[in-house]
Amino acid sequence: MSSLQIQSLNPNIASDRISMPYPHVRVLAPSDAVALVVPSLPKGDLPLVCEYNGDLRKIGSIDTSAVPISQLLRVSELVYAKDADNQFQLKTNLDVVEAMLK
Repeated sequence: MSSLQIQSLNPNIASDRISMPYPHVRVLAPSDAVALVVPSLPKGDLPLVCEYNGDLRKIGSIDTSAVPISQLLRVSELVYAKDADNQFQLKTNLDVVEAMLK
């Protein structure tokens, strides 16, 4: 038997690195409230990302609609990124609708 040590599963090692998906919604203030709300939002193709311990992570995917984004806005500040050059700070429901239409 070989004496090679097996590394424990580390999410930083086990997760594949991917390029930033666009469009996406960035959660600026991850909290327990966000962890409770995200599973209840309708699933879809819009990635939710947040920074945790210096790493950018995908925490879910929601429907590309103003309604679930508005619900998430109640528990955290958000940024909607259409692409690398067009990012919109979301603070109100009107900001959500304007960002989706631009």
